Parts: sequence; C-alpha cells; structure tokens
Amino acid sequence: MTESTITDWIQAIGMLLGVPTAIWGIISLFKRDKEKEKQINSLVTIANQQIKVVEQLKDQTEQLIIQSGHMQYEGMLMLESNKLLERQIEIQTDVFLFNKEAEGEKVKIEKQKRITQIKPYFFGGSSGSGPNDFFCDLFNKGGNAMNVEIRGITVDFVWFNPLNITDVDSGMKLTISGGCRADKTYLTGNQVTFEIELMYHDVDKNNYKQNIKRISNGKYIIGEPILQE
Repeated sequence: MTESTITDWIQAIGMLLGVPTAIWGIISLFKRDKEKEKQINSLVTIANQQIKVVEQLKDQTEQLIIQSGHMQYEGMLMLESNKLLERQIEIQTDVFLFNKEAEGEKVKIEKQKRITQIKPYFFGGSSGSGPNDFFCDLFNKGGNAMNVEIRGITVDFVWFNPLNITDVDSGMKLTISGGCRADKTYLTGNQVTFEIELMYHDVDKNNYKQNIKRISNGKYIIGEPILQE
C-alpha cells in the first residue's frame, strides 16, 4: 500500500469519526427549536383568544358607558385590565423570541397596573340650579384625589365658590357650585353654560385632569380622568 493511499484512508476515517458528532448537534438543535416553536405557538393562540375577548368586551362596555356613570368607571377598569393582560402575553412571547426590551416593558406594565389601582375617578351625582346659582355633586369612585382644584376653560359668564374639599378620598363627594355673572350675561343660573377642568393628583403624585361641561339645558358632561405625563 502506497504512502498516499494510507494518507487517504486516515483522512477518510477522521471524517467518519466527526459525522456522529455533527448529526447529534443537528438533532439537539432541532429539538430545541421544536420546543421553542411549541411554546411560541401556544402563546400566540392565547393572545389571539384574548384579543377576541377584549373586542367583545369593548363593544359591551361602550353600551354600558352610555347608560351609567357607575358602569362607565367599571367598564374603564375592565378595558384597562384586559389591555394590560393582552400586553403581558405579547411580552411573554417577546421573551421567548429573546427580545432584549422585554424587561423594560415589564416594568412599564407594573407601573400601569399601579396607576389603574390608584387612579381617582369623578362621576356625576345630583345637580340643581336657581335664578342666580347652580351646583353639581361629583363622587370619587376611584383612588384618593389630592389637591383638587378648578381650572377654567370657558368661564366668562360664571363664578365659582371655593370647593368644599380639596383632598377627596375614595367614596367621598365633591361639590362644584357658583353663579352667573349678571354684569356679563342675561342668562340665569338655569341657563348659563361653562367648561372647566378638575386638576388633581393621586397618592403617588401622578397628575390628572378631568373635563366637565355644563350645557344649555343645565346638564353636565363629565369626561374621563386623563393622566398628565
């Protein structure tokens, strides 16, 4: 047997010895990918199901919002909770896909959960008016509201009494009252209109504003609290 033939045999044997190692590496990688695929597919299925539930809840909640201020608040909490749950599932999927931003998103989710738990929320109660004055009672359905004050938007024809309370705990009543400015309008307390914003912050010092309008028939339109970034 020639020297070149021996060399060829040695090279061939060396190549054969490396084949099992390469095959096992491919099998292991395939198993890992299949397992990750199962996990991701499972999360995607959950996310799709949750999205359908959220869409149904949105339709139902929009009808409830029209009917009652109480239901408006409960509907807001339901929507926000489901949005957070939907986002959590997306973040878990990102983790399996090695998204480096997932941890930062988790922190944001926890902050949003906290805000949802402590957010103040005023909705309308009884109201009334006379020839020269008016009042509107608001109830805080959410977390404690601190340092509540009125900021005027359209208030040329009205004046306001000082608020009966500036720190409004959950379940407490806030009264907005005042009268019409006889020197600027012929409208009575029954007819005068205005638009204001309630400004306040929660127990974590997050600031909010909430729009309140009084329209010509003496009814009030109360917006949702808006978080100020």
